Amino acid sequence: PQRFDQLVGAGAIFGSRMDHMPMVMRVGSIRPFAKLMARMPANRRVVRAMLRQIGLKDALKAGRVTGVFEEWFIANMRHTDTLKNAVEVVPLVINMRGMVPEAVISGDILGSISCPTKLIWGEADPMAGPDVARGFAVQLPDCDLELWPESGHAPWIDHPDHAATSIRNFLRPS
Repeated sequence: PQRFDQLVGAGAIFGSRMDHMPMVMRVGSIRPFAKLMARMPANRRVVRAMLRQIGLKDALKAGRVTGVFEEWFIANMRHTDTLKNAVEVVPLVINMRGMVPEAVISGDILGSISCPTKLIWGEADPMAGPDVARGFAVQLPDCDLELWPESGHAPWIDHPDHAATSIRNFLRPS
């Protein structure tokens, strides 16, 4: 924690509690299924289905998920080790019941982060909503939590301009 002057977290933070884990992620925690899923052809239909499951239905309907973003996502799946790494990592943090308790960051660790921290969290996150956000933020000694209505798991996709402005203002030297 002492290495940082400021921290920004956008969306549900990895290591926060998750109240709901989509079934596709639970099934993906079983290695044979994960390997099979990783071999599925990446296309726009698959990407859009994944984004809907993580709470970006409204962003998709409103056209905030652009074709360029979809192409990037597909290229990331096809041409990087992202899916191979997910096959290895997901079972360490998710099982069929949901989040593995050991993957949740402890209050002691969060309490040791003394630098100013901004969290931007979507109220409509289907996995970790406002209660999770508040419970996470209250453990950080110097935390500014922004709960964004009409935002899902990735609020920077729902409201990219607002995200950029909020983060820039927080990180701007005083």
